[in-house]
Amino acid sequence: MKLGADEPLSLARISEDLSLWIDKAMQDWGIVNADSARLRAFAPYAAQHADTPKTWAAEYGLGELLLESANDALLQRLSCGPWLTSCWLKRGSPLYRNCCSTGRT
Repeated sequence: MKLGADEPLSLARISEDLSLWIDKAMQDWGIVNADSARLRAFAPYAAQHADTPKTWAAEYGLGELLLESANDALLQRLSCGPWLTSCWLKRGSPLYRNCCSTGRT
């Protein structure tokens, strides 16, 4: 579904697009919905909508979702994937070796 010309991207729309849970009274939407296994879906979505006008809640929530999901991935030592290693981690660094030494790419 396309956004209207004057319609900013909302948290409800992001939730719908990414099949995430939302409740009007909830706080910490990004933390509640963080999922290291879906980080590879969240990051391209955020990149696709980088220049899209967003509500304050959507801007904050999407950032929180990405950061918390990436943090969980690092803590769980999941495969970082090429987009993460090229953006955030330098090959050969201790953080890269700790995170990406699972053999998965």
